[in-house]
Amino acid sequence: MILSGFFFLLDLIYCLEILYGGFFMKSKKSFMLSVLGIVCAGSLFAALPQFEKFHQLKEELGLVEQAEAKETDCHLFIVHHGDTQWTVEERLQGWIDIPLNEVGKAQMQEIAKKLSAVTIDAIYSSSLIRAVESAAIIQNGRDCEIIIDPLLRGESHGNLEGLQKSQYEKDPHYVEYKSLSSEDRIFFSVGEGGLSKADVARFSIPAIKEICRKHPGQNVVVVTHGGVLKFMNFLLGNYTPEEIHGEMLRIDGDGTHLSLLSSS
Repeated sequence: MILSGFFFLLDLIYCLEILYGGFFMKSKKSFMLSVLGIVCAGSLFAALPQFEKFHQLKEELGLVEQAEAKETDCHLFIVHHGDTQWTVEERLQGWIDIPLNEVGKAQMQEIAKKLSAVTIDAIYSSSLIRAVESAAIIQNGRDCEIIIDPLLRGESHGNLEGLQKSQYEKDPHYVEYKSLSSEDRIFFSVGEGGLSKADVARFSIPAIKEICRKHPGQNVVVVTHGGVLKFMNFLLGNYTPEEIHGEMLRIDGDGTHLSLLSSS
């Protein structure tokens, strides 16, 4: 807002320059600064409504930073499932059920090593096989059950599911999606007839908060998909997160609020 105010002042000076025959500045540079001011200020003002929409969604979902951690908080480890053969082929997976490949299994072994010193009380997984297999690798040798929850699924990509990048990147709906800013993409589906990250958040975040209510003070692994992780990354201030299979977020919550801690 301060920046836009500065450029507004430049615009005002230029208008006075025109009215008074170049009394203030006569150089071409002043004109270019004026144009730059209009562009920058306009871009900032255009972004404000979408940020407001995002903040409204955060409030709707109860995603508010807690002042400090509480002993009764559930300690969540939210994991993006491992790679599949379709990852290699650059196919959009969405809700199509594809198993892990060898790379994906190795990625989950690394997650299991990272969590080796942590007592895990429960593991929740999306109902898709690549998430269930990921959860099983993390569970191996631990005395805890895997609980399947379909609400932990990520985005459906509609008519583009199963297509390779060379095919779907020319789709008009996808082209429009790619033309949007990072925050706008939260509210727009990748493929026609699919779900946006905001849609996914509206069923996955309540499911995660319910997990917190069931496990106060406990350590819980949640294996889910890219749409959920990207939304969480956006909340952490990472506005252009790459989709990284095997990524893990640390989040604390009490069933009313979620406190976003870190990603790795």
